[in-house]
Amino acid sequence: MSDKLDWREHHVVLFLHRTVQETVEQEHYELSTELEKLAKEYSDSETFLEQLILRKDYKEACRFLCYNLHHRAAEWWGYRCVVCLLEELKQAPAKVRDISEIGKPKPFVIPDWAKEPPILGDNTDYFAEIQNSIAKLRNDVQSLFDKDVLDFMGEVKGIFDEEQRKRYGMTLDELLQQAMNVYQGDDSPSRVDPNSPIFKAESDLKSQVEAVRTQTVDTIKSVLPPKDEKKQNTRKASALDAVYRYVVSPDDDNASVCLDIGNLLPDEPEGMLSLCAFWSYGNLAPGKNVVKTPAGMFANGLNGLLLMCALKEGGVLNPKQRYEQYYNLGYAVASGADNWGESVELSEIPHDAEPKILTSSQEVQKQPERPIGRFRG
Repeated sequence: MSDKLDWREHHVVLFLHRTVQETVEQEHYELSTELEKLAKEYSDSETFLEQLILRKDYKEACRFLCYNLHHRAAEWWGYRCVVCLLEELKQAPAKVRDISEIGKPKPFVIPDWAKEPPILGDNTDYFAEIQNSIAKLRNDVQSLFDKDVLDFMGEVKGIFDEEQRKRYGMTLDELLQQAMNVYQGDDSPSRVDPNSPIFKAESDLKSQVEAVRTQTVDTIKSVLPPKDEKKQNTRKASALDAVYRYVVSPDDDNASVCLDIGNLLPDEPEGMLSLCAFWSYGNLAPGKNVVKTPAGMFANGLNGLLLMCALKEGGVLNPKQRYEQYYNLGYAVASGADNWGESVELSEIPHDAEPKILTSSQEVQKQPERPIGRFRG
């Protein structure tokens, strides 16, 4: 199955309904107010899909394909999307978070702009330079003015200092000296006391919170069943095998197996894919009386599967890139360019093949300006 496709040479042939309105009425495809306006202007299914792609709305394009693709082909599309996701996760697995991390406080990092300036300590040369500068300034003043002027200036400064001491408890000179002492690391009442009761209270509170958190985590772990990764992986592989067999041969037995396996892991893409296969069969009671699958049930499940895949942690693509990739896969299926025939003929099962190497910078295959032709199915 070729991944490269000249999109302009292929037309959609596997739509269930020619118009958007038929899809709404018969498959319960729901339109928003904006999409209703678009559907009135472009009522044909293929032109409607084309407009979604021109808007780069790949998520909605995928949703429309979920509701308007032939169900067996749509299930093959979902299978191909899950296989692509697994290829991603093999290269960049999601980080497993232990339940013990719940509520765990993160280390508090003070930004550089909020940190205290460094203490200079024994940098005597720096302070000696300051003292020399002050002494030189005093000598210059002494040499510039007469004794009478200096005495008058001293009296004025004395009055000013006395007023400062009355109002603020110290003069400017004393304030400057105290600041220099603190900057040198001198013990002073203005420094923060590390033995202050507030720090002890903070430490006690943190200890109490951590004790409650640890107890909560232990309680959760005691009631949750242990994870059996080996069994889970076996079930996932079985689900993919069952879906592939069902797509190749959609009969009562294969549909029933998909239901049984899907119910074992409905919260995983492989399990949801398996349930979608059962819903696509059209009969909810295979081997018994026919109970028709409600309209839209399969499409809803498939749409949920794509969302599950797009949001899956890990991998090298973000959700937007994944939806574009899933649309490209879906269009290949809708146009008949990709199906299970070649896989069966060559005995090559996609989920058993070697994964392709992807990178986060790899471009998703782009569409031409007019990505799809007229409806011919």
